[in-house]
Amino acid sequence: MFSSRPGRLRAFVSVLLIPITLALNWTELKAFWLSPTSGSFDGMSHLLIGEYYAKHIFPATSGWAPHWFAGMPFPNFYPPLFYWLTALLYRVSPWSYSAVVKALLSLLIVTLPSLSAILAGSFAPSGWAMLATGCLTAAALSSTDYPYGIGVDATIGVGLFTQLPAYVCL
Repeated sequence: MFSSRPGRLRAFVSVLLIPITLALNWTELKAFWLSPTSGSFDGMSHLLIGEYYAKHIFPATSGWAPHWFAGMPFPNFYPPLFYWLTALLYRVSPWSYSAVVKALLSLLIVTLPSLSAILAGSFAPSGWAMLATGCLTAAALSSTDYPYGIGVDATIGVGLFTQLPAYVCL
């Protein structure tokens, strides 16, 4: 079933994992895209301060946000990659900040199992090991048993928007 060429094998498994991940998380992703705002407790604050950062601080990597907690340096507390990427995409695209956040998080959710499979393929160049790693990652992402971390429930439901981009860079 799997080709003996590593590049073709990685591409095949990566592409195969995208519809699997979409199927496992379709309900949550659809609700996320159809909602005008984030219904999560932490997501709305990430949207608001992220948009402030994109409009008033970016392209500086950090600055001062005077309207939160009587002023605070930002982004210093949460992993800043989320804010840097969304600010850059917001500045260069015609989309709203909310649409940029939804696109980035959806892309990361859908491609994380593929990225895990590619990483597994660098250690064990077996198509089955890559597929198993990707499927296990997709299953872990779609689990609703633990609402903290990088799962879809934590990222979209709880609103831990900054955690998934930081995890991808580990």
